[in-house]
Amino acid sequence: MALTAAERAKNYRDRLKQKTKKYIDFKRKDCERKARKRTSMNINEKEVFLNNHRITQRRHRQKLKAKDENTVQPNSSYSKYTLAKAVKKVLRVLPNDQNKQRQVVKRVGQDLGLFQKPKSQHTQANLSESVIKKVQDFYKNDSISWQAPGKRDCLTIRENGIRVKYQKRFYYSIFEKFTNYLFKNIPVYPLVVHHLLKFEQNTFYPKVLSKEVRGLKDNLNEFLCKMVCDESEESCMMSSCDTCGNNFKQQIINKIIDKKKVVKWFQWENINGRAVKQVFSDYAENFTIDNQNQIQSAHWTKKYISIFTAYAWMGGSGGEGQSFGLVSNSTKHDKYSVITCLQIIVNEIINMMPDLELLRLVPRQGDRGRVGGTLKRLVWLEIMAGKRCASAEDFVKICHQKTKTISVVFVKQAQLDVTKSMLEKTFMEVTSIPGLQKQHHIEVLHKDVIQFACYATSEQQYVFRF
Repeated sequence: MALTAAERAKNYRDRLKQKTKKYIDFKRKDCERKARKRTSMNINEKEVFLNNHRITQRRHRQKLKAKDENTVQPNSSYSKYTLAKAVKKVLRVLPNDQNKQRQVVKRVGQDLGLFQKPKSQHTQANLSESVIKKVQDFYKNDSISWQAPGKRDCLTIRENGIRVKYQKRFYYSIFEKFTNYLFKNIPVYPLVVHHLLKFEQNTFYPKVLSKEVRGLKDNLNEFLCKMVCDESEESCMMSSCDTCGNNFKQQIINKIIDKKKVVKWFQWENINGRAVKQVFSDYAENFTIDNQNQIQSAHWTKKYISIFTAYAWMGGSGGEGQSFGLVSNSTKHDKYSVITCLQIIVNEIINMMPDLELLRLVPRQGDRGRVGGTLKRLVWLEIMAGKRCASAEDFVKICHQKTKTISVVFVKQAQLDVTKSMLEKTFMEVTSIPGLQKQHHIEVLHKDVIQFACYATSEQQYVFRF
């Protein structure tokens, strides 16, 4: 059967497409021919041409639709041709490099959820969850430390020329090596050798004289080496040695920079035949009652409260103990207030440990100072936040709210008065020991008999009977 003209033209185009160069040349010539034809048309002919072209396109789309070649893809709002146009627009703005194109398309696909995002793998060693939980529990535990709120939680310190910030933390519990050096069998308190230095004034000499004497450093050992020839000899230390008796004059007096200047280092003065300490600043364990929103504070006097602090080590507790803070409105730091506070602390310890057999009192200013400083900071931060603290009772209430690890007790004035009335007559009847303040060593020999000397190995020993 002979082919129609349309079929022969189609076969011709198919064979021509197989020959790329000839097909491109054919399309170019056909395009030029149609362009010349359109330019030679008048207005009426152009309208007829466009109308026939629209009819042809409509017939072609209906034919493709019948063949199901231009249907919309599932879950897509694009047709075949509109999708191709959208893809063409996207490809137009992509980089020219194919590797970069793949990276961009892959990243877009990951963001849209088409591809699975890669999981970042760290090569560094990670802490286990158990370690992280232990660290978090440690810092969240208020019995270990407590962080104050506010803008001054960090302290800036220079280390090797670099400013480093450290976080401020208030430690409630004191862990020291002091308990490791305690005797297993502690002797009774009256049999213990006592150190009764009124104050260690020898440490003040080098500090003050180093500023006024040429070549003298602020060092006690170096000062002693210049003053005496042998520190173990009593004659040298008592300035009765023939060799080093004039060292003070040669090494100190003859090298003074300004001999008219009066150098003072005394912290005690004699009033009515008694040694009285001069206090130039606030007492170490006093707290000043102050207000955050005060007006003209310089015109008014301020009230003080007294804080008596102590720390108790418990046997068999592994070095742990209990901190005590006794607060009162009385600022008299006399023997009656000390006895009252010690009696309260002993009763508290007995309540905590009913089977207590032995109690030893050891003076440790560093431990007690830390307890007092912690209580002061806790209350002062609350005052800065606007809380009212007008008496010792308010101080104790604030401490009870902020800490459970330090035992804070309010001491009433009536308790101090009772102690004074009971012991005042006893202290008045006690026999005074002449020159006791100059002695540094006291030992109990028998009942009502003591032996004292300038120091433990002194040749001159004195015995006193009450």
